[in-house]
Amino acid sequence: MAPFAWLPLVYAHALFFTFALLLPSSSGAENYIAGQIGVSLPGSLSNVNRVSPLDRAPDSDLMTSFLYGGKLGHYFDQRQWFGVETELFRSNPNISQNGAEPGASLSMTVWGATLLVRYPGERLQPYIGVGPAIFFGRMKSVSPRSNLDEAQSTSMGLNTQLGLRLLLSDGVALFMEWKYNHSRLSFDALPNATYNAHNLVFGIGYHF
Repeated sequence: MAPFAWLPLVYAHALFFTFALLLPSSSGAENYIAGQIGVSLPGSLSNVNRVSPLDRAPDSDLMTSFLYGGKLGHYFDQRQWFGVETELFRSNPNISQNGAEPGASLSMTVWGATLLVRYPGERLQPYIGVGPAIFFGRMKSVSPRSNLDEAQSTSMGLNTQLGLRLLLSDGVALFMEWKYNHSRLSFDALPNATYNAHNLVFGIGYHF
């Protein structure tokens, strides 16, 4: 992606975040803020190419990683089954060494804007969500023989979620959630590659 071409996407996410934060909470509306931790189970960096789609390179296996982050959301007054959410989470699915190919340190930060549909039960609330996300990747070789200092990628992708929320009280809820992420990463002076990850997270939220 060209330098600074992704800035409008960042601004759009920032506006979404501010909109969700400032929405008034009427009698039926619901805002929430939550923290989340879990595990990321990425696949390989696949469909790797260096210059063109015909210049292929081997897939790179990614390691299981700890994941942490937060989210902010809003369910609407007139349609309590429908909501919007923005979330930010980070993982470190480092690249495994493959034979003579050295491994590398890889960090992924995902900033998503999600449309949500839930069953607005009194205690249990299953929900599903989907939306675009910005993927910020940072890669650094762990080999002392490598000339790679650090490379970065900023790309658009998909963030989906399927979860179950348990309301402990009017203001506190626990949740368990599965997420799926997909993006086409483009690192500076490095091969482009497809990134896919399954994430399982647990969290606690404050609803107001």
